[in-house]
Amino acid sequence: MASPEDTPDITIVEEDSWAKKANSGILAATGIETAIAVSIYDHGQKLALLGHFMSHTALRGFDKSFSRMRQDATNNFDPQKSHVWIGGGLLIDPNIPAERGHFSPDTARELNAETVSFRLDILQKVRDEMGFGYDDHNMSINWLYKPSSIDYSLDAETGVSTQIVYPRHY
Repeated sequence: MASPEDTPDITIVEEDSWAKKANSGILAATGIETAIAVSIYDHGQKLALLGHFMSHTALRGFDKSFSRMRQDATNNFDPQKSHVWIGGGLLIDPNIPAERGHFSPDTARELNAETVSFRLDILQKVRDEMGFGYDDHNMSINWLYKPSSIDYSLDAETGVSTQIVYPRHY
């Protein structure tokens, strides 16, 4: 039986929020589909940050939440010693029939246009406004194009991240 000392400190980052850990613990986001997750890990400080943002609520809550995360990252992370991961942003297949509980083709295309715009907005904010990810070995991107979902975690002590991408069947 595991002792309390062996139990990892895990923070689940819910949609439209972010969290930070230093030196130990794990940040995790689950069910990343049309949402977009952004993680930053500073190897020098053993500092981890993970945000999980809904693309379809971008106009309502994204700017406020992302602005606070951006401010924290800009003040506390060194872009030269940090690795950035961005993932999610699933594009919806407009050919999945609406009667299967999905979107009409026109709605799917509208949502996809919004998601692509959101992807570009995230990249622009991370690169231009925060100064991260200009060196290709310091940035990883995993956009979703087929019905799937990502569960993502980042260990604040080691910087090791885990991505589990699994198919979604509608």
